[in-house]
Amino acid sequence: PFTSPVVSLEFADGFPLTIHRSVLLRSSKLGLLLDSSTKTIDLRQFSSTAGHALVNCLYTDRYDFLKWTGLFDPSANIALWELKAKFEIYALARTFELDHLEEQIKTELNWMKRDLDIFTVIDAVKEAYPTIIGNDTWFPPWIKSLIKQAFKDPGKTSRSRDSPDFGDGPSVVKVLFGCILETYAEMLESMADRDGAFVHHVVHSATPETPVTDSHFSGIGDDEGQMAAEAVESVPDLVPEAQPLPLEEAAPEKKSDRAQPQEPEQEPAATAADASTSADASFWATVDMLRKAKEKKVLDPPTASAYVLALKSHSS
Repeated sequence: PFTSPVVSLEFADGFPLTIHRSVLLRSSKLGLLLDSSTKTIDLRQFSSTAGHALVNCLYTDRYDFLKWTGLFDPSANIALWELKAKFEIYALARTFELDHLEEQIKTELNWMKRDLDIFTVIDAVKEAYPTIIGNDTWFPPWIKSLIKQAFKDPGKTSRSRDSPDFGDGPSVVKVLFGCILETYAEMLESMADRDGAFVHHVVHSATPETPVTDSHFSGIGDDEGQMAAEAVESVPDLVPEAQPLPLEEAAPEKKSDRAQPQEPEQEPAATAADASTSADASFWATVDMLRKAKEKKVLDPPTASAYVLALKSHSS
């Protein structure tokens, strides 16, 4: 390829870039733009930064980006300049159907996305990619993901819209989107205040049967409070220490020469005495829980009310 004629590529800024004609023809669309008389191609709709990426990709199949080479200026927005240049490269790749370059620049823009704010992107694409080229299925979802990212923290994003801009003022699109974000943030704040007021109302309108208590029952109700208090005081005397039950010796089984068919065991039917015993057991379990709650000083109003109901039921 290095023996073929050299062609000049003219860009919006900087000196023309040269490339061998045989390398240039790797892109059929670029070859159609070649002026055979001057051996030049007019690409002045793109910057020389995008041109360097184009020539490098045609020679090496790799994407390479030129860093900022201008004078240091504290007021210059280098991040915006780089983003604009990368969208120029994306637009150039789509214009001349350089799929390899397009995929590489998309990968880099996807990687950059997490550190970008939507207003910087608006400033970049309004100049570098103002019109969708062809059937672009990547750019709309990419922008949509940035918008979702902005709505996750609308307050932070709306504050960033006053960042330096190369233009004379903010674009209408930036102002419009900023107003949308501010409105959304105000709606979220209003909803949070409303939910907080609702929770406050629910907490302070609780039923008087479940007041806050500090292990005694003055707020539960005169009769129920007195009954529960007396039960708590008498609990240590009411609940005896558990005694081990005697073990019954099993009767020796009689062996038989002939196997006898075994009949399925039937559980004895429940009797009134069993029900009474079960009710007593539940009552004493309740009293034991009441004693433990009193000792730990963690007796809450709903538990106290349940204990009072159990005491009433047993006394009746």
